[in-house]
Amino acid sequence: MAKLYRQIQDYLEEQIVRHRDQPGFKLPSEQALAIKFKASRVTVRTALGNLEERGLIVRMQGKGSFIREPSPGTPRTLAFLAPDAGSAYMRELIRGMTDFCSRNELDFAVLFSCLNPGLEDKAIRTARDLKCDGLMLMPLDFGSYSDEMLRLSLRKTPVVFVDWRLPGLDFPCVSSDHFDITYQAVRYLAQKGHRDIVFLVSPQPRASSLQLRLRGFEQGLLDFLGTINRHNFFTENLSHAQTVEYFTEFFREHPSVTGIICGSGQSADAVLAAFRRLGRTPGRDFGMVLIDNESAYTLDLLGLKIPTITQDGYGIGFTAARTLFDRLTGKEVPAETFIPTRFETE
Repeated sequence: MAKLYRQIQDYLEEQIVRHRDQPGFKLPSEQALAIKFKASRVTVRTALGNLEERGLIVRMQGKGSFIREPSPGTPRTLAFLAPDAGSAYMRELIRGMTDFCSRNELDFAVLFSCLNPGLEDKAIRTARDLKCDGLMLMPLDFGSYSDEMLRLSLRKTPVVFVDWRLPGLDFPCVSSDHFDITYQAVRYLAQKGHRDIVFLVSPQPRASSLQLRLRGFEQGLLDFLGTINRHNFFTENLSHAQTVEYFTEFFREHPSVTGIICGSGQSADAVLAAFRRLGRTPGRDFGMVLIDNESAYTLDLLGLKIPTITQDGYGIGFTAARTLFDRLTGKEVPAETFIPTRFETE
């Protein structure tokens, strides 16, 4: 029974989302649902009762079940599902979303998946239980899409992807131009005379943002150096000490590599430590470009100024919230919105 009542509830929630702009819309009768799902009336009533408790429907004896009309002045609620809260970029995203919601008198909730697909599914269900009107989503990609992720698409839930997207799911996305980030970094290093350039990356290798950065990196190598250097590293799941050892050995074996693009603060800190071991100095023996300055504290301690391409986290968050709100109010929104980055050189 438990599994069956959940199927009925999921079906009714899909109907509610599909007809959210028709308050008072009548849902299928208990008898029709019982026949459709080959279920008892008790099972059907359990599903309807849960939806009524959550304030999604109104049940009227002898008349049926209807989508509840929102109370006058009831604020809309937007939610953001984030993978973690560990970076300055993520904090800026949330600040931008918070500001938009505050200015427009919207309620705002932040949920975290902690890079765990199971918790991502749970967070999506929590957003639904909280009656969130729309969801901003920085999705995980572990090779297959979860049932909850697919339900968002099937139910036509108002969703906006933030920073990266999942191929095949037709939701608008607000992000930086990830292809251009690495393309500009290669051009800068090539203009400085570096002929052997490496891109060091650590987060999810399957993320669409990273795939775009890899393509921008390779296109930059072709356009500015006439070749493709395959020195790319996925250093996820390594400790800092292990990463330092890894890079020390690599740069000892490949002294021709003098141009480095760091895709994370972890990579940048480890590279600087590795080159200190090798007795090499930034600017004289090698050049670096950082993507987002998550190593600001380390660089300040060392007295270093490293060229940095910084994403506008606040702008992306604010625009993502505005895009989601526009969807909720029936406005057309672009499939892709790129927020400019800032390139600070020496």
